[in-house]
Amino acid sequence: MAACLIFNKVDLLNEEEQQELAALRQLYESLDYPTYAISALSLASSPIANSEASYSPQGVQYPIAAPAASYSSLNERPIGLCPSYSPSGASRTYRRHTHQTHVMLGSHTYPIGHPKQLTIFLLNNILGGGSMSSRLYLSLREKYGLVYNIDSQAVPLSDTGYWNIYLACEPQHKDQCIELCHKELKQLRDTRLTATQLQRALRQLEGQLAISAENQENNALAMAKQMLYHHRAPQWQETFAKVQKITPEQLQDVANEVFAPDKIYTLLYD
Repeated sequence: MAACLIFNKVDLLNEEEQQELAALRQLYESLDYPTYAISALSLASSPIANSEASYSPQGVQYPIAAPAASYSSLNERPIGLCPSYSPSGASRTYRRHTHQTHVMLGSHTYPIGHPKQLTIFLLNNILGGGSMSSRLYLSLREKYGLVYNIDSQAVPLSDTGYWNIYLACEPQHKDQCIELCHKELKQLRDTRLTATQLQRALRQLEGQLAISAENQENNALAMAKQMLYHHRAPQWQETFAKVQKITPEQLQDVANEVFAPDKIYTLLYD
């Protein structure tokens, strides 16, 4: 897949960190696929994430965005992306000696602390986030039998975020799989969830959070991230109480913003 190497205001790093960054850059530049410098380091408390400066390799600007709460939508936010970024999306195919075709569809989304972060979290869980009742799973695996594994994820970072679908299928089925993915995305954009569908999705998510909380390793990692980003570690019940306030209208608005066809990138390993 495309490798995204994270850079920023290098002179804010100490000497050891600059050496590590230089070594990472050298490693990624030696790989046999594209490398893009994209955004700030993934620590909300880092001075780099809060800097107003920008790093400009070879004349390409990568702005460091202002705090997440300053933006109400993705269109207002100057998110740092790779040099080949195009508002109309893009598609790229790599030829590899693989038994299956590996497909990823995705786009940029909200950073940590954005008002819509929990909305895309719930929406992604409905679409393909980690359960056998997700729409992608029910369609591509259960109904059509085209894939063994399919899921989606929404990952917030300090100054940007990304969302993607991943699947692997037989080469002759790739076009149908991509078409079905877009069909599910269109359904979420065009059709608002009913109250019953929303309650079902909330119950599903509540169960997933409760089961995940039984794993002590998950708890430790989650608490560490929360302390780094927010300086406190809320219980999952507190987060879920906020998710319960999300409305079908909010979900549809985010679906139209994030899942817009002209914003989606496609990557294939064929």
